[in-house]
Amino acid sequence: MSIAIGVDIGTAGASVAVFRQGRAEVIADGSGLRRTPAAVALSGGVVRVGQGAMSRLAGEPSTTVRAPKRLLGGPPVLLGKEQHSPARLVGLLVGQMVATAEAVTAERPLGMVLAAPVWFGPEQRQALAEAGRQAGVEVLALVLDPTAVAIRQCDLGVQARRAVVVDAGAGGISVAVLAIGPRAVRLVSAAGDDRAGGDAFDGAIVRRAIEKLGPQGGAAAGDPVRGELLRQRCEEIKRELSDLDATSMPLPFLPPCADGSPPSLAMTRAELQALLGDLLPRTALCCERALRDAGTSKQEIDALLVTGGMAHVPELRRAIELVCGGAKAQLQPAGALAHGAALLAGALSGLDEELLADEGASGGAQSRRTSSRPAAPAPVPSRPAIPAPVPSRPAIPAPVPSRPAASAAAPSRPAALAPAPSRPAALAPAPSAPAAPVPTPPVAAAAAPPAAPAPPGSAPGPAWLESGLALPAEWAGVPPAPRSQPSLPPVPERGTIRNPSDAASLLGLPLSRPPTAAELEPVALAVLLARLLRRRAVTGQLEIKRGERSVELRVLAGRGLIDKRERDSLLDAFGWPEASYLFKAQEPRGMGAESIGLLGLAAEGLRVQLRGLGAEELEKELGELLDLAPSVDHERIGVLRQLGLNQRDMRFVDFALDGSASGRHVVLHGGIARRTALQVLGLLQLFACLRWKPVVVKEDLVGELARRCGRTLRANHFEALGVHWSAGTDDVENAYRRLAEQLAPGGPWSEAAPEACRQMRERAEAAYAVLRDPKARIAYRRKAHPDIDFHAIDDLLDQKAKALAMRQADREAEEETQRREELRASWHGPEPRSRSSRPGARDSEQPSPSTRPPAPSAGPHGTGAGKR
Repeated sequence: MSIAIGVDIGTAGASVAVFRQGRAEVIADGSGLRRTPAAVALSGGVVRVGQGAMSRLAGEPSTTVRAPKRLLGGPPVLLGKEQHSPARLVGLLVGQMVATAEAVTAERPLGMVLAAPVWFGPEQRQALAEAGRQAGVEVLALVLDPTAVAIRQCDLGVQARRAVVVDAGAGGISVAVLAIGPRAVRLVSAAGDDRAGGDAFDGAIVRRAIEKLGPQGGAAAGDPVRGELLRQRCEEIKRELSDLDATSMPLPFLPPCADGSPPSLAMTRAELQALLGDLLPRTALCCERALRDAGTSKQEIDALLVTGGMAHVPELRRAIELVCGGAKAQLQPAGALAHGAALLAGALSGLDEELLADEGASGGAQSRRTSSRPAAPAPVPSRPAIPAPVPSRPAIPAPVPSRPAASAAAPSRPAALAPAPSRPAALAPAPSAPAAPVPTPPVAAAAAPPAAPAPPGSAPGPAWLESGLALPAEWAGVPPAPRSQPSLPPVPERGTIRNPSDAASLLGLPLSRPPTAAELEPVALAVLLARLLRRRAVTGQLEIKRGERSVELRVLAGRGLIDKRERDSLLDAFGWPEASYLFKAQEPRGMGAESIGLLGLAAEGLRVQLRGLGAEELEKELGELLDLAPSVDHERIGVLRQLGLNQRDMRFVDFALDGSASGRHVVLHGGIARRTALQVLGLLQLFACLRWKPVVVKEDLVGELARRCGRTLRANHFEALGVHWSAGTDDVENAYRRLAEQLAPGGPWSEAAPEACRQMRERAEAAYAVLRDPKARIAYRRKAHPDIDFHAIDDLLDQKAKALAMRQADREAEEETQRREELRASWHGPEPRSRSSRPGARDSEQPSPSTRPPAPSAGPHGTGAGKR
């Protein structure tokens, strides 16, 4: 299986999507983030990229650079005592994205497509192409950000005569007008502005914060470390005010106030709106310019798509909607640019059917799958020049000549969206040539026969063809059926809930397929959360009621706003046999609540239900599946990461579910309890995260062991043994013993791939030799994870241990006091004491022989109580 990737290097973050088996998917990095922070740190020969670099930005600003994309096309950057070219810094980010794709797929990409903003100039594009080549993967093309979004919509089966795409990122804004058809996208006009981005907005917020803080703000303005921490807090405030009316955040890194209290920054949404400044006019101007260049009126807009971090600001979306005639803005998910770029990479690398993506003067010709590369591709200019505006309603143009027969030879691939060549000199514009019909490669000709001319008086083509665009003739045919997408029924306003009570009904929940009408009334609580409410367009209040008990969950754009008490109550509701629910579409308020994915909430409730089932019941329901070999479906890895598995279960998933043994074998020998292993298998089966196939034959096992051997040899000692860096000596010994049994000579693994097993045994022995010694393990973990402050973690653990020891001492003291009281009661018995006639004398009582043993000597009153 081969892959191609699409990479979006943004100003604030970078993301990567993988194209394989006809699909594209945005994947997460090693930290579980689908958006890796765009930061690079170079200090003492050590390179840190992403979150590790961001953690050092505040402490070491002189050796760390944030948003290196901004520097492309400029002079070298001084980090520490060395100078680095911006292309190298961005190349490190691209290399991190390539490494993420390789770690998930265990394959080397055939090629990649990089997304570029409209406001990039020729020098910046050339530098971006050079940065991509430094990652060691062939750069197939550069694609404009709006075009990548349109390609993703095209893959979803969306068609639009005029679609306006707005990418409002941290570095600037890109606006484009495009025509979207079946497997085809054409850019009509585009406009961009690099001074209307989220970074400029963040700068305005920081300046406002410094004014409000007074002397403390002056301390932040004069100190780069405190200034960076203040900027990060302002970004958090901006995100919170997208959902809230007001928020406040403590600033412990600033000097205390006059009264000794720590300073804090409070801000309202109204203040945030006032700080938008000229961002809204600049955005509106870009939209108007793109519409004017396309010759498109507001009434002709069929779709308005917005993406980017600033697109989450409601005021910016409203301004865009106002310019576009009131069209409703459709917010695209994070990673949409990388997704579209990966789809184009799959077409250009020959992994998918042809994809027409014409950027006209911006990129040259259509993107097709062929066998060779053009000699001199044309670059994409800073602002795409449209030769002549397309009239609003011109006559339908003459059809493009139909394609030749399938026997025609496939030509060389034309320039596709400014492909990045092997040498920078090839980025010079190619001489223009007369347009000619592009024949279809033999593979695609059978799927798309030549379009016959329409007879006189026949019905016109699709409505979006009447726009006057010189679209290919095959667009006028009947659009192909869109690719199968999991359809979701609308969210019912009210209904009843019936939670499953046995393993059969639990494992049969429709969590990986569209639910039927019979499964919606009544509906299981897990299905309601994971299938019906988990959409960005759903916002409102969900109330679940059973008798006098009720649970409320606030839903905001596909996520839940919930505090700890409400979360516990929601998990209790998974155990209710029957209940009713009411959903009200409204804008929830989430002050003091945690935002959590609804899929994770559903999975957490299902784990509670699975823990209530016996191992025999689960094993019986899984049945014949346990005779097959389970392996993780990498196309569902994004879903798996949202299920909230703990570290122990994730180690079981990573090292036991590799397709090398049957389900019954991994249940008994997977390193965790049998019942827990069955619960994990049941949960992953519920969400379709597993692939079941016959137990691998020797040929398949050899390939799997070769890939696993490559990962093991590149991993650090902890990863080589499959343990977390916090593992103790017992965990290390158990992991080493488990690997030794699997890799032992004479076993099925060693017989299939003896050399790979020998290398993995040597690697495991080397790791065990270091990690079995506690002192050596502590020293190595600092070397393996330099971005983690283990001194702070150890201090916290010591404080926790001391607190637990003090709590244990208090508990023992209370128990000792209680034992003394019981002993005293047993000595005196329940009878009331008789008072002495002498004033001030001690009360005494005569216990019965059955209540205490005889006293060795009598007291002054004959009781012996004084010698207890």
